[in-house]
Amino acid sequence: MYQPQELLDARVTFYWRISRLIRLAFFSFPFSIVLFFICLTFSKWWVGVLIASLYLIQKLVHAVIWPSLEYKHYRFELREHDMLVQHGVLFRKWSSIPLHRIQHVDTHQGPLERVVGLVTLQLYTAAGHSSDGSIPGLLEKRATNLREQIIQKRGDDGV
Repeated sequence: MYQPQELLDARVTFYWRISRLIRLAFFSFPFSIVLFFICLTFSKWWVGVLIASLYLIQKLVHAVIWPSLEYKHYRFELREHDMLVQHGVLFRKWSSIPLHRIQHVDTHQGPLERVVGLVTLQLYTAAGHSSDGSIPGLLEKRATNLREQIIQKRGDDGV
């Protein structure tokens, strides 16, 4: 199968790690404490510790190791008639978004992305209200350039 050629900026792994570690600290860790006490009411204390620990270990692996694997398998390419996006670690997904179906293209940058200097490019088609395709981890100049290329290649739809 054809594989897209362009990679994300390598700093996206840092962004993914930090954002997931923040979620781990504010949501997963408190949830694991609640999970421990829920297990404590139904079984022995060590079962609660085991389940809460396994949950935290899984979240820690997802925060620390998984971003490097995601980065390795996330690719995209703007072709003549479509935007091809490939992502996924265990299950690979290839998306082809026809340029003539794209209604508008946005760039998104949250506070943490701004600190790291990255932008997410979002592609919207007539099919839905949410983004049909997104490319995270782009430098702002590259995202702007890519957005302009998509608009130019898409052409005038007569509206």
